Amino acid sequence: MNPADIKGCPNNTLDIGEDLDGTGVLYTYGENSFALPAAAASLFADGSSIKAAAADPLCPAGGTGGINPWPRTFLLDPNEARENPPALFRRALKLVNGSLITLPICPGGVSCGLTIATENPAYVQGDYNANSPAGSGFTGASVAASVVADAFTLLSDDWHDVNTFNSPFSVNGRQSTTAWYRLGVVAGKGISFPIPGWDSPAVDGSQDFGTDGGVHNFMRYLERWTGTLNYTGSLVSLYYNRQAVGLFNSGGNNYSPPNRGYTFDANFLNPLLLPPRTPMFRDVNTTGFTQLLLPTQ
Repeated sequence: MNPADIKGCPNNTLDIGEDLDGTGVLYTYGENSFALPAAAASLFADGSSIKAAAADPLCPAGGTGGINPWPRTFLLDPNEARENPPALFRRALKLVNGSLITLPICPGGVSCGLTIATENPAYVQGDYNANSPAGSGFTGASVAASVVADAFTLLSDDWHDVNTFNSPFSVNGRQSTTAWYRLGVVAGKGISFPIPGWDSPAVDGSQDFGTDGGVHNFMRYLERWTGTLNYTGSLVSLYYNRQAVGLFNSGGNNYSPPNRGYTFDANFLNPLLLPPRTPMFRDVNTTGFTQLLLPTQ
């Protein structure tokens, strides 16, 4: 996040908001070219490694410009991005087909809950834990559910991965519809930093650049939302994200938030209805004491 450059080209300087670990050290993950082993080449459709790549046209000197799609390197053929296997660790976790979650009965006479935890960014695609008939809200069967992740993104039923490759810089190519989600979310957020001097409403349509987007953007979006995003649950921010470190930017054609139908799930007030492994804190306040005098023998 180069505050002196509206294009955000790397400046090889540790700027405010980049030191996620508080070490004072500048890390440049992915800036070195990485050659896939021969065994991995067969994972690509043509039997070879990705070759249709070029340096970022906005920052020609900002990346490797080599054959691998690392940061600041652009793929010339969007479909090749779909054949990009994880070389070191999985990049994200996506949950699909989760509208109806059926679990057995646990002690206490309630359905067992489901908590999914990952060190990666998590994406939920389509209605989740909300199997009500269309338009009837959260009246159907549900369980105590939550997701714990590096960052959390909601995708509608209309989402398809190919849309983000075909339309990487305009949200207009990623349309959505009304969707329903019922779960607790524990996730990370970005570090705030001073608004750059070049930023103004005339530049990006807002003055949110430099913030984490606030609680209403804690759950992230990648689509042009034309309907309502219905969510009931509880949002918990416990840490900074380490992997999903893209900056919040509400300007241009890359951001189109939904009508937010957000409510708190009152079931979370009942300990029996909390998702498994819900983080809990106890605070004991001493309000007084009494001295007990006992007879001695």
